[in-house]
Amino acid sequence: MSKLSRACEIPQKVRERVLERDEYCVICGHPGIPNSHYIGRGQHGLGIEQNIVTMCTECHNRWHTSGEPEEMKQTVRNYLNKHYPGFPDADRVYKKYGG
Repeated sequence: MSKLSRACEIPQKVRERVLERDEYCVICGHPGIPNSHYIGRGQHGLGIEQNIVTMCTECHNRWHTSGEPEEMKQTVRNYLNKHYPGFPDADRVYKKYGG
């Protein structure tokens, strides 16, 4: 597995902390799974709690099949900013050479 793949994977400890933080889907409030990247793996989004949220299956599918609709993206952005104020999006992305 490459360094990038490992960096984008969501470790079990992160999943546990995110589920504890969120409890339910951050979009609709239904039960969910902490496996949704705010900045996607395809954009090298890291598997860190500042980039992962809980979503139900329906919202997670809509997130991916609709190309991360702006309304949903804004909801997730606001949610993460509430929990991690001042945490820049740049720190949610894998940087190959550390900078």
